[in-house]
Amino acid sequence: MGAKMKAMVAAAVLASAGGFAAGANAATVVQIASYTQVGGGKTFAWDGVGGNGGRLFTNSTLAANASAAQIGAASAQWVNVIFNFNDAGVMGLQGQLLFNATAPTGAATQLTNTNPIRQSGLNGSFAFKYTGGSPVTAYGTTFNTGANLLSGTFTNGWLSVGGSSGGFADSYGLTGGTVTLTSSVIPMNKLIDGDLGFSFSGLTPQAAIIGANGTRQLRDFRASAGANFSATAVPEPTTWALMIMGFGAAGAILRRRAAAVAA
Repeated sequence: MGAKMKAMVAAAVLASAGGFAAGANAATVVQIASYTQVGGGKTFAWDGVGGNGGRLFTNSTLAANASAAQIGAASAQWVNVIFNFNDAGVMGLQGQLLFNATAPTGAATQLTNTNPIRQSGLNGSFAFKYTGGSPVTAYGTTFNTGANLLSGTFTNGWLSVGGSSGGFADSYGLTGGTVTLTSSVIPMNKLIDGDLGFSFSGLTPQAAIIGANGTRQLRDFRASAGANFSATAVPEPTTWALMIMGFGAAGAILRRRAAAVAA
């Protein structure tokens, strides 16, 4: 093969590789959904246990000043929310959220009353369901009451609180955890490598560490909440098809040029 042909082949290979890399890097992190709670009550509860660890769960029937015993006896329940498909521009949907996470006794935490106080090692799940009475269309999918708007499981989430505010987060980059998302509405190619972040306000009582030595724990509290969810969106199948067609076209051009040089 002559020097000119080698240069042509190298240029075509580099162009194809560049196109493939650009397609692979076309995956971008987007905010896919968010929610706000309905009303100004407390919709989340933290139930601490001696020796670190505890439960974080949704509950709207506990009193804001519920005792530790009352919180310990309570279970996770669905709470009313307003849900948004941010990426699709479909906003203000009536829905409900169920969230339940636990950190085993001995899970790592920041054991001082400096801000923020952090409890790590939370594993659990969440689910949003549609409770509106009329069909809605998002991402080209029409859904009805009871549809799974967004749900997921997660590992090694972090609860970070200080004073009367804080949040819960989980992502591979931030906490070293994992988030797996599913939905009967959002296309699966938009739910890769999920991140979730809940924000808490109005903590009652304010965040504090109680106990001593091996029995220290994050004190029980109730809080209002909202959240944002993001994920990596990978290229659509049509995008991959166009890239493959590009490879084929580059190969055809090389074959024609090779034949012309040989002649």
